[in-house]
Amino acid sequence: MSALVAGCASGGGPDVVHAKGLTAAVYEPDGSSFDILAEGVIVDLGSGCLGLDRTSDHQKLIVAFPVGTTLSGHGTISVEGGGTFAVGDTVR
Repeated sequence: MSALVAGCASGGGPDVVHAKGLTAAVYEPDGSSFDILAEGVIVDLGSGCLGLDRTSDHQKLIVAFPVGTTLSGHGTISVEGGGTFAVGDTVR
């Protein structure tokens, strides 16, 4: 799974997907693998914006998932070709 530093607000930045109070930034993959760029725990950064609490230093980052990612109202993130994750899961 790829996760890039991005933002949850639309307008000039990455696109966003919404589902029942959750928001995730998404980006168009460039053909690279779905390797994550940071290791940590998927968290709600506030107002439903999904992010990552980075393991190495506990810095909270806003992330972007590949286009095709879907969200459920239960905190599930389904990354097309990359698996299914939930708020609270550790990703590596």
